Amino acid sequence: QELDFCSPESENYVPCFNVSGKLDLGYSEGNEYDRHCENGLRKNCLVLPPSKYRVPLRWPTGRDVIWVANVKITAQEVLSSASLLSLLIFNVFFIEADKMLDIGCGYGSFGAHLFSKQLLTMCIANYEPSGSQVQLTLERGLPAIFFSHYHN
Repeated sequence: QELDFCSPESENYVPCFNVSGKLDLGYSEGNEYDRHCENGLRKNCLVLPPSKYRVPLRWPTGRDVIWVANVKITAQEVLSSASLLSLLIFNVFFIEADKMLDIGCGYGSFGAHLFSKQLLTMCIANYEPSGSQVQLTLERGLPAIFFSHYHN
């Protein structure tokens, strides 16, 4: 089946996830982050990339260099995300593992450097309207997903 493109307002569309709509209905205390697919609200269209989006750099260059225009964060936020990185990486090499979950993954710096040491890290981040954590990790060529930590 061929799909049409979504409207430009759908740039940050996440299927079955409408925080602002749930807040309008009175949800609170984390319940507004639950994902439910209500009938008739699904969009069957392709979300267009942002107008200034550029194809990410190939690995391994993409591990350390991203196009700042591809994500809605400042360059300073990217630079400050690695502040505890060296300490964490030092401690990880005392365990024997080849896969890790990085819950609340920041901007994927931890996973990017572990990948260069043959340790695959899955970034699991809470949804943000900008999508910056997951988007930046994906821009680096690493696996990442949105996840809601809240439940009924």
